[in-house]
Amino acid sequence: MDKPNPDDQRPNKPRRMRVELPEDVAKGVYSNAAHISVTPAEFILDFARALPGVKKIQVHSRMILPPLAAKALAKRLEQAVAGYEKKFGEIKHPGRDRPPFDFGSFDGDPSAN
Repeated sequence: MDKPNPDDQRPNKPRRMRVELPEDVAKGVYSNAAHISVTPAEFILDFARALPGVKKIQVHSRMILPPLAAKALAKRLEQAVAGYEKKFGEIKHPGRDRPPFDFGSFDGDPSAN
């Protein structure tokens, strides 16, 4: 008879993974514009740069996430913003109707515009 695995008794124990950050990815890509599209199966996040005097915005990075990962990202980003504001002060909106980083219509709930 097999002995019980002690890890089986802790089903909610977080798994630790080693994260690798390749040099070309570590450089990052600056983005001050974003667009989110949704389908029943995924969230598509396009990141771009909007430059003064340039009428065309080019997407430089795209992330495709399943809904569960998108929700986890939203929660983690909310935590990061709260931590930032606690340390550096409130991030103030410039007072426009539409955020300066949104470069297109939202394909999900139109009330989110």
